[in-house]
Amino acid sequence: LNTIKITLIRPSTITTAGAVGEDAAPPLGLAYIASMCRSAGFQVQIIDALGEALDEYKRIPDLETGMRHGLSDEQTIKLIDPDAAVIGVSCMFSLEWPFVKQLIKSIKGAFPDKKIVVGGEHITAIPKYSLLDCPEIDYAVLGEGERTFIDIMYALSKNKRVSAINGVAYIDKITGEFRKGNEAPRVREIK
Repeated sequence: LNTIKITLIRPSTITTAGAVGEDAAPPLGLAYIASMCRSAGFQVQIIDALGEALDEYKRIPDLETGMRHGLSDEQTIKLIDPDAAVIGVSCMFSLEWPFVKQLIKSIKGAFPDKKIVVGGEHITAIPKYSLLDCPEIDYAVLGEGERTFIDIMYALSKNKRVSAINGVAYIDKITGEFRKGNEAPRVREIK
């Protein structure tokens, strides 16, 4: 059994009053990652901040029609297992980035010793910007995250370097330079 405990978070979503659409789709990407991690012997907690509070909408100050759908950042952070060594956060849409960034900053403030790994379409599209905009992030997973995330967990559990892993981007803590590994291969067979 691998000793690293992992918490994966799907943040609450951002919408507008009167928006037409449904943002309450299950976080399948996190489910895939959790399944792979559990199969490898890691203990995984999933926090679906939207799914935990489907009936909760709160106005966003300074955003006239903006609404947060799901748990507040404070409520989400209270659910994090304090024994988790790695906290993974998903950011699928760029319009949600300012709010996800604030959640990440709050998580790092509450758990300064935890590694924060972020993935999703926003991060994949603009990894350098995301990492520079939010220095609390330790690693960014680019593209399909299942294999890359599990490779990061193996490296961290064995105190090995993450820099050689395909599909990872990060800011070098010594030089301050943006680093990005080779593109991770796409998953071709889903079992």
